[in-house]
Amino acid sequence: MAERSSYRIPMRLSIRYAENGTSYNGIIKDMSESGMFVLAEQIDHSENSMIKVELPVNNNRLHLTGKLIRIDELNLNKKGFGISIIEPPQEYIDYIEELLRIL
Repeated sequence: MAERSSYRIPMRLSIRYAENGTSYNGIIKDMSESGMFVLAEQIDHSENSMIKVELPVNNNRLHLTGKLIRIDELNLNKKGFGISIIEPPQEYIDYIEELLRIL
């Protein structure tokens, strides 16, 4: 398995995400400058799907685009997927750096 390129910040943050115009609710389990892992009750997506994420950051909504890179069935009731963020905006990078400072 390849080594991760950046530190993952553990968290529990509710988000909205969409694929092909359909919106879903999820919970971020962990995130980094390059991606995030999202817990979801149902996963109707396939690997390499393009996912739009609406992330609450400092009383605003940050819109990110990512590529679904892996799907995990954690147990019978929990599923999750990893997203690689495509061209993360500076506001997202700043948010991650702020979280790392408080850890």
